Amino acid sequence: MALIGVQFAALAWLIATGSVVPATGWPLVMFGAGGALGAWAWLTIGSRHLRIQPTPHPEGRLVTWGPYRYIRHPMYTCTLLIAASWVATSASPSRLAALAILAVDLILKLRHEEALLIEQYPEYRDYRARTRRLIPFLY
Repeated sequence: MALIGVQFAALAWLIATGSVVPATGWPLVMFGAGGALGAWAWLTIGSRHLRIQPTPHPEGRLVTWGPYRYIRHPMYTCTLLIAASWVATSASPSRLAALAILAVDLILKLRHEEALLIEQYPEYRDYRARTRRLIPFLY
């Protein structure tokens, strides 16, 4: 799927053009928050059910606890927080563009994924109505 290629290309550009671990300040806080959220989501969903493809695991179940209680796509939020911390550490027009491309790409990817989740889990519609996509209480 092209969306995965765009996602990895944007992340690779950010990694190749700047620091991977911010040294201090807000970028370090964002990096840590993204890493903690990603670890929490990974522990909640389990490595067996974690997928790069935006398709539900055929033997999966709808997870609505842990960080999924507050947002439907915590791994995407994790990715955006970490990427934003990289840009905040060393901003440039090309790095800002890569972050914007990554954000648009992940939104397109999650829309596709949500359509598939509705097909596989009828209860996903109710879950979607009571949670936000990426940012608790906002979006």
